[in-house]
Amino acid sequence: MRVVMLLSCFVIGLQVNAGGMCPCNFEKTKDSGVLKYEIGLNAYTNQEALFNFWAFTPFHYYNTVPGLRFKMHNKNWTYRASLDHLNNTYKLEDTNPLNYQLITGKSQMNVLRMGVEKTVVDKPFIVYTAADLVYANAQYSGNDQGYGDFIWWGWNRDYKFKAHALGISPALGIKFHPVKHWSIGFETQLNLLYYKTYQYSADNYKDNGIALMFNPIGSLN
Repeated sequence: MRVVMLLSCFVIGLQVNAGGMCPCNFEKTKDSGVLKYEIGLNAYTNQEALFNFWAFTPFHYYNTVPGLRFKMHNKNWTYRASLDHLNNTYKLEDTNPLNYQLITGKSQMNVLRMGVEKTVVDKPFIVYTAADLVYANAQYSGNDQGYGDFIWWGWNRDYKFKAHALGISPALGIKFHPVKHWSIGFETQLNLLYYKTYQYSADNYKDNGIALMFNPIGSLN
């Protein structure tokens, strides 16, 4: 099985700074007018799947619940963390009459990011660089059927496996505050990840390796 491991994301969301959302001390930093603590929600996520099987065109995850964002500002440094729960259904078909294959299934993936931002320009827009430690966990299940050189030689089987991915993700972003205590930002990411499958139902889903993926639009939040 040709497995392609890619992790990228295109996130559309709304990030809100609101003192009433948790019992925190929402004080302002000394050098800026932004609040020290920041809580945000991702209203929409479009993220490439961990595994594309043998498909050259990747399929993507979408979130059914908003992702969470938390940031703590300290002068020109910002500590940040995010968590997304993503869902996906897919159908991959190879119509080659000598090697027909149809894979259908569904998947869920949780992505946790923890890292820092460094402000490099603060007027009129805030420009920052960032680096995150990324952990992803995914579950895949579905059906795999097809036939080889002879039509009478075929298969029809269910499959199930899980996957871990761990790596780093440098980023470059820009954001601005259209109104007080609200921010909109754009971010470009580069992901370097090590991945490994486990609890697989068949040996052909056993896989591990290193992947590099550039996301021109890593996030919009």
